[in-house]
Amino acid sequence: MERGSTASVHAMSRLPAIGIDVGASKVVGGLVDGEGRVLAREERRGTPASDEAGLGALLLDMVEKLRVAAPDGVPVGVGTAGLVRWPEGEVDFAANHGHGRVKLRRNLERGSGLPVVVDNDANAAAWSETAGPFAAESVLFLAVGTGLGSGFVMNGRLMRGPRGLGAELGHLVVDPGGGHRCTCGLVGCVEALASGWALEREGRAAVARDPRGALAGRVRTHGLSVRVLIDAALDGDPDVLRIVDGMGRRLGRTVGENVMSLLPVDRVVVGGGLAALGRLLLDPMRGACDKALARSRCYDSPRFTMSTFRADAVLVGAALLAATEVPAREGAGLPEDVPAPA
Repeated sequence: MERGSTASVHAMSRLPAIGIDVGASKVVGGLVDGEGRVLAREERRGTPASDEAGLGALLLDMVEKLRVAAPDGVPVGVGTAGLVRWPEGEVDFAANHGHGRVKLRRNLERGSGLPVVVDNDANAAAWSETAGPFAAESVLFLAVGTGLGSGFVMNGRLMRGPRGLGAELGHLVVDPGGGHRCTCGLVGCVEALASGWALEREGRAAVARDPRGALAGRVRTHGLSVRVLIDAALDGDPDVLRIVDGMGRRLGRTVGENVMSLLPVDRVVVGGGLAALGRLLLDPMRGACDKALARSRCYDSPRFTMSTFRADAVLVGAALLAATEVPAREGAGLPEDVPAPA
């Protein structure tokens, strides 16, 4: 797609398609059209099974319910956290979900008889932006949820790295001396400093520093969770606002100091659960990135926006991936387990 074009990359793709978002606390699926509209929806609340058989059964049940309203042979896309091998659709490791060596694509194709693609959830969310009003832009999508996922769309193509095991900005080490060990095993990753579990850690520390303060009172009443801390920030709690501001500045500095010199993007999109913070997170990100880039005359500052499809970004993006990738695979005349040429 040429820069500046407003034509959707999905104009000739196979739609509608089924998209599924495998989250940490729920699984949501939908039948999606080419504009990103969800025509039918299924949801299962609670932590999904991490074993291959249990997760496969849940996803198959969801697909069977959604395909009732879909054309025959409807393609299926799944977005899940972790290192997902492309195009095999096998989850190697998902630190915050418990999945490992799960052959999602193979099992779902065999069970449903439908063509399936499986990708990292942040890749899927990034791809959802290609159905939005800025389809021609190069985008970094930051999924700031329990962990920190990322996806890059550069010149109309997803950047996956070898076998899909790339573009993990959350595990870029930016503070090795800070002492915060990440779930991946490294120390000082961006995820360890700016994510849902980092927010909980810092919130717990704030309560310990001031056990009689307003935040401690709120936590005694409602418990300590990401949702409680987000609500506290939106209500103006100064302790949580300081934490959120620091997280935003860390994310913005990472973009300005590390990302833009390697993969300069037009736009940085924020999604995930912490996107509910809105400008409280976005403004310090933008400010820190602009400050970092002000020292260089080589790069223009990217625009910072919230996700076009908000909570449905992974679901919509997974469906659009299925709609575009399945025709490419079939058009190449390849067996189902052989990727189409790039």
